[in-house]
Amino acid sequence: MERRVKIEIRDIYKTLKGQKVLRGINLTILEGERVAIVGKSGTGKSVLLKHVVGLMKPDKGDILVDGESIVSAVGKRLESIREKFGYLFQGGALFDSYTVYDNVAFPLREKKKLKEEEIKEIVLKNLELVGLKGMEWKYPAELSGGQRKRAALARCMVLEPEIMLFDEPTTGLDPITTISIYNLMEETYNAKKFTEIVISHDIPGIFAFVDKVAVLNEGRIVFFGKPEDMEKTEDPFVKEFLGSGLALRGCK
Repeated sequence: MERRVKIEIRDIYKTLKGQKVLRGINLTILEGERVAIVGKSGTGKSVLLKHVVGLMKPDKGDILVDGESIVSAVGKRLESIREKFGYLFQGGALFDSYTVYDNVAFPLREKKKLKEEEIKEIVLKNLELVGLKGMEWKYPAELSGGQRKRAALARCMVLEPEIMLFDEPTTGLDPITTISIYNLMEETYNAKKFTEIVISHDIPGIFAFVDKVAVLNEGRIVFFGKPEDMEKTEDPFVKEFLGSGLALRGCK
């Protein structure tokens, strides 16, 4: 069965502090598709992600989520569209003074009218899903970097998002923990089948866990397709970028 369009990015432009960050971004992501956005540091990957979830507005262009513009949406309509998203920030963004349990319960208490027993059931279920069973009463400072990522993912998952956004989910993690996070992302995707966008510097490691790759260079998408097709492209930046990633992977 043909999958419908979930996210459509139409000719997005954005200038920040006089610098042209996004210069006509066009991207179509289908329902249930997993897409990695890669490129050099400072090329606008995180800026693009913030536009997708409506945290930033473009100077020009539009972004449709299920056919509805998140750019022009305001108030309750904007909040309603944002509820479709789970956003795993680069650092996890956990509340240091809250336990893992209360961190994961936070969005349920804020967004849903549930009894505490219902919240407890959902929280513990999601903590078990991400491999943190028995750690609910620990604080973020008592967790490893990988465990903090897992707790942050559980917090995203409790609201049953249709779309997951991952901003550098493996930054600062050792290779073994990196693989465990990727495996966790794979497991949660298989369980939930959400649409997924991942920003990553881990080339080519991320390629095994996505359906397509978008390469961003100087504010434009210079390649969009299956990971295995990257080697066939004639774009000089894509060739150099892919080669650099493979060389770094060989040095580990």
